[in-house]
Amino acid sequence: MLAYPPERGAKYPERVINSIKTATSHMFCGNAEGEVIPPYIVYKAESMWTIWTANGPSGTRYNHSKSGWFDAFRNLLLPRLKKSHPGKNVLIGDNLSSHINLNVLELCKQNDVCFVALLPNSTHLTQPLDVAYFCPMKMAWRKILTDWRMKGKGRKAPSLPKDEFPKLLKTLMQKLNGSIKP
Repeated sequence: MLAYPPERGAKYPERVINSIKTATSHMFCGNAEGEVIPPYIVYKAESMWTIWTANGPSGTRYNHSKSGWFDAFRNLLLPRLKKSHPGKNVLIGDNLSSHINLNVLELCKQNDVCFVALLPNSTHLTQPLDVAYFCPMKMAWRKILTDWRMKGKGRKAPSLPKDEFPKLLKTLMQKLNGSIKP
């Protein structure tokens, strides 16, 4: 049952409960050794409230920006690569335009990082993380959101409040903890 008509082009229209949008960007990243960096969350907001970070997964970094987008390469990945993997590194990314820009490519060159961009609309075929990590994560996240929406605070909220997000993210990470360690 839909509370509001689904947005045009919705991937799962039978699951759309409303179409009110908020912007929370999140990044999960792992490497070939099985190491997963704790999540990086950016809220679309002018300022940051501490309740938006309370009760979230351990090690998660939170930030805010006017647009809800972030520069994860400069702020998160590059420092991590320099610290834990000195020498030549290879970074595989999808074809999102914010991943492939002159600044990122220059930083890669300066820091001995080879950036490999996957073909558009091919990550489900060419990137093992999509199959082994992100697919189970997305399925678990949809179930957590559906359960939240059908019970308690979610029944009355038009969208997921920022102060509820960290708790639900922690639930997700706990569910995945058996097979994927954040």
